[in-house]
Amino acid sequence: MDAVAFGTSFLVNHDLPARIKTGTVLNQPDPAIFYTWDEQGYTDCPVLTTS
Repeated sequence: MDAVAFGTSFLVNHDLPARIKTGTVLNQPDPAIFYTWDEQGYTDCPVLTTS
C-alpha cells in the first residue's frame, strides 16, 4: 500500500491541488504561526490567483 501526506503543505497552501497542477511555487510553512489566535497565521497565506 502507498500513501501520500500533505499535512503542513495544506496549512499554508489552501489551494494546494491547483498549485501542484499548475506547477506554482508553494508557500513555505512557518510552524511558529500554526494554530495561533493572532492575526498572523492560517488565514493570511498568499493564495494562487488566476487570470
